[in-house]
Amino acid sequence: MGEAREDADRFFAAVAPRGERHELYGARERYRSALELLGRDLEPLEAVLAHCRQFARALHLLAEEVGGLEAGAAGEDLAGELEEVSGRFALLGADVDALADAADPGWVYWRTAGARGVELHGAPVTVGDHARRLVIGRGQAAVLTSATLSAGGDFSFVGERLGLGEEHGMPYETASYPSPFPLERQMRVFVYEGGRDEAAAVSELVAALAQAVRRNQLVLFTAHERLRRARAAARPAARGPRAAGAGMGRTGRAAGRALPAGARRRLARSPEPVGRCGLSG
Repeated sequence: MGEAREDADRFFAAVAPRGERHELYGARERYRSALELLGRDLEPLEAVLAHCRQFARALHLLAEEVGGLEAGAAGEDLAGELEEVSGRFALLGADVDALADAADPGWVYWRTAGARGVELHGAPVTVGDHARRLVIGRGQAAVLTSATLSAGGDFSFVGERLGLGEEHGMPYETASYPSPFPLERQMRVFVYEGGRDEAAAVSELVAALAQAVRRNQLVLFTAHERLRRARAAARPAARGPRAAGAGMGRTGRAAGRALPAGARRRLARSPEPVGRCGLSG
């Protein structure tokens, strides 16, 4: 296991982006082949793939052995779990191989480095075939709803990207409905123009809003790194659970409890707790 971890670290060091890293977003680089990703030394990739094959094979054999022990329901459950993890290692190896090879002309491949480490990514240029196979083509009809399906009332761009239309054998109808809420009276728009630390500015704004409206808040971030920095700029809550905000991670799990900067002082002066504040990215 230690050798596998070392080889994995060596692989990700080899595929890390070469360019400069942005303070907030890290680094992102596109690559078009294994040669462009790794150069001529493919040994780090081969070592990782070998470990995936070995783990998958060893777990599969262990599952067969456990299944033959006639250990009852517990043995069957354990054998099933071993087979599942074996399949995960086999799938992991296949995914790493495909991402490193970057051979599909219908996909775009890129590598990133940031707060979460080094990652390889791949995505289809157009998702029409996948959308029809996985969603649209699996039923007699499909209803797609979103606030961002049209641009100026025109749905043609999204329709083309999803492989919809008479030319694809997938006719579709569109409809746009105005919001039932008086957003022009319920919303305020603020533009951050720089000049200060963004995380601190956002945290102080959230604290001020919490103090002013005294209602629950949901704060959405367009990037998880922005959420993480805003949480890092927050201060521990000084009072009870209603005064604590749940900082949410990208998976939706509670990542911690904290209040925006400055809220501790305001809470200390206020006899009433402000509402909960959820940060979500």
